[in-house]
Amino acid sequence: MWTDDEVRMLIDERKEGNDHYHSLGGGSCKRSWWTSTAGKINQRYRTSYTGRQASEKFHGIVKDCRVNIQYYTILYCYLSLISSLIYIIFLVNGIIFKEGLERKTNKKRRKISCRVQRSVLEKTKY
Repeated sequence: MWTDDEVRMLIDERKEGNDHYHSLGGGSCKRSWWTSTAGKINQRYRTSYTGRQASEKFHGIVKDCRVNIQYYTILYCYLSLISSLIYIIFLVNGIIFKEGLERKTNKKRRKISCRVQRSVLEKTKY
């Protein structure tokens, strides 16, 4: 079972040796690099990891990070879409609400103007 400190050292070793790691060919060269890295971790933390375990652990971490990035990217896009839809709904409802207020206001104005006209007419009759 890998501890947080061991994982941190594994990541740091891979990060520091990144250029060297990628300059290696394939197969046995990279296997020996992972064996060396596992040996450094074993020496420091008195564990007994193999190069294969170190390689699998590191690549598993990379895979998990990619999955999480994809998940959060999808989640972000989904939430952005929802917030955009909510904005559009409020915008449309605001326009409809505003038009509704204008209609009500216009009706009130008509009623008031009719009252004013009636009162003016009534005053002129007398």
